[in-house]
Amino acid sequence: MGENESRNLFLYGPVNAAKCRLLCKKLLAFDAKETYEPITLHIQSPGGSLRQALHLVDVIKEMQTEVHTVVDGFAASAATLISISGTFGKRSMHHSSCMLIHEASTDLPKGTSSQIQIMNTNIQAAQRRVVQMYESHTRLRGVALEEELKRDLILDASTCLAYGLVDCIIDSQHTPYFVEGDLLD
Repeated sequence: MGENESRNLFLYGPVNAAKCRLLCKKLLAFDAKETYEPITLHIQSPGGSLRQALHLVDVIKEMQTEVHTVVDGFAASAATLISISGTFGKRSMHHSSCMLIHEASTDLPKGTSSQIQIMNTNIQAAQRRVVQMYESHTRLRGVALEEELKRDLILDASTCLAYGLVDCIIDSQHTPYFVEGDLLD
């Protein structure tokens, strides 16, 4: 196995505490080696916990090592935030892959009026953070972004590229992470 292969990480499945904790440990361990050879994070996820995703995004942003992101099939919701937080210019997806973006959401619990008001305040704060992230890392802006987020919007690879959610589409003619020296002998 070549060195580059050992620096591939996978977020496959829901974004949850266990997966994010494991990815954070692995990312920080690679970063501590101080070789700063890029890490490729492959994503195939229906989304999940916004809090866990934001923690993973913070870890990625604080690292010295570049994190290249690749959407392998489907990235939704919180997983798109992780994908767009990769190193600018090194965020990609396969030609047949797609992303789903939407506004922050939660399951409404039973509770008092005060509890529901507090939850509403919290979800609005989360929504502001989601909007800020898309505005910082993509070409989506302002009212147009907020309108797009109001519905579950599935975006194909070409639309993701146009919106700046990714920087490259991988197809049969182009594999951005292939380096000839990484071939196995």
